[in-house]
Amino acid sequence: MALPNLDTHFQSLLEQMRATMNPESVLITVSSDAEKLARRLVPLLGENVTVYSYRQLSDLSDSTLLTLNRAPMVLISAVLGNGEIELSVAHLLRAIGLRSPILLAALADRGGRTVPIEADMNGGDLIVAESLSVSLNEEATDWM
Repeated sequence: MALPNLDTHFQSLLEQMRATMNPESVLITVSSDAEKLARRLVPLLGENVTVYSYRQLSDLSDSTLLTLNRAPMVLISAVLGNGEIELSVAHLLRAIGLRSPILLAALADRGGRTVPIEADMNGGDLIVAESLSVSLNEEATDWM
C-alpha cells in the first residue's frame, strides 16, 4: 500500500503555525516522530523557537518552568490518532504546574479518537488502515 506524500501536509501545518505562534511559543514534542517533525519545522519557524520533549519536562529547573508558564505551548504530534498520548502530555503539563495556553499541532490526523482532543493546527487527514503503524522517516522526501 503506497502512503501519501506529506509535503503538502507539512506546508499547510507550517503556514498554520506561522500564523498562530508568537515569538515566545514553546514546542513540546509528544513522541520521537514529533521530534523529527520539530527538527524540520524549527529552522522554518525561526531561530528563537524553543523545543522540549515531553520526557524532559520533569527534569526542568524551577526557573525554566516559570519561563514556560508565561509562554504559549504547542504540542507537536506527527500523526494524531486516538489522542491518548497528546492528552496525557497535556495533563502532565498541568500536573507540573504549567497554566499557559496549550495548542495541538499535528502533521496528519488519522482519526479514531478515543479521548476528547482535536488538533488546533492540522496539516491534513491521513486515511490508512487502523492496523497500519505510521512512522516518519526524517531523511525521506515523502516522510514515511
